[in-house]
Amino acid sequence: MDVWELNRAREKVRRTQIINCYDNWLGRGHCWHGESERQRRALEDVQWDQVIEGRCLLVGDFNAHSPLRNPLARARVNAGPLEDLVDKASLYINNELGVSTQLKRTPGISIIDLALTTVSMGPLEMWSVDQEHPTGSDHELIIMEWASLERISATPSQDVTGWQIQALQANPQALEEAKGDWQTRTQSRPCLGDSCSSEDLAGEAIWIQEALTAVLNRHAKQLRVTPLSKRWWGTEIKEARRTYSHARQAWQGQKISTAELREVQNNYYQAIRRAKCTCWETFLEGATDQTGLGDTARCWRALEYTKPRNMATTPRLRGPQGQLASSIDEKETLIRETAFPRHQGIAKKLRYPKDPGIAR
Repeated sequence: MDVWELNRAREKVRRTQIINCYDNWLGRGHCWHGESERQRRALEDVQWDQVIEGRCLLVGDFNAHSPLRNPLARARVNAGPLEDLVDKASLYINNELGVSTQLKRTPGISIIDLALTTVSMGPLEMWSVDQEHPTGSDHELIIMEWASLERISATPSQDVTGWQIQALQANPQALEEAKGDWQTRTQSRPCLGDSCSSEDLAGEAIWIQEALTAVLNRHAKQLRVTPLSKRWWGTEIKEARRTYSHARQAWQGQKISTAELREVQNNYYQAIRRAKCTCWETFLEGATDQTGLGDTARCWRALEYTKPRNMATTPRLRGPQGQLASSIDEKETLIRETAFPRHQGIAKKLRYPKDPGIAR
């Protein structure tokens, strides 16, 4: 299925291909043979080089177990063709590590429903299991979301939103140079007295802000924080990612075991979770670089970050008689009346013709 994203002029701009997959055994002794009776997985019958192109999202039940996705899995079961596809097409597994996607009566967890994305599409913005809405199936309801076209196409702001103050304080030489620069600027600046006016105070505040900004721009590293910035990304994450990359290459070359690769992978994901948790807790405690953000404003900002995003709205609908429907209730009424029209005479009492040959 192709999902097209439109611009404001209602023109097709970006296509995302969604591929629904169900992997199972085929061949002799199974419900479907296909062109060959050789026992094989359904993924092996697909010409993936002709299917995967550009932005692709592969979702479905792959019926495969692997320690690379499930830390509690003891062995690889039916995972060979799937892992070959992931490596060959450089697919990104968006599932959260250790989160079950299928209900089990036996001990352990089952992760067989996957969401795979291509390099052109990148990782999904959100992947989560919705446990509040049961489906009647033994598979969990999975919610996914990718970045909207407007957010990606928007040019990142080049405005300076802050400075790395801690790095400046950790460098004694740079800190002394910044102090000297500030003292040079303030020496020739006359001090205000008790008789100064409100205009003098306002002018002095503006000068202090401009002078301090100039000193920080010169001696401290500038920060440009955007909605796509990862404030939690740091040295620990870089080192863990580098270690995981080397371990994966060694595993592909059969230099280390699957258990060793799984341990390195778990350490990498755990480092990301710790960094995100620390960044969020630091923001809630107010120990951030966002000066001037009080407790009340920070509380509302946290609520804005955590509440569900607004769903995209559909355009106004026009009925057969030209009536317009803008609100949700109006659209529901218009669709219901158009799909299931009422007949004027259906409520009238039916009259049967009298037949003299039938006794009533």
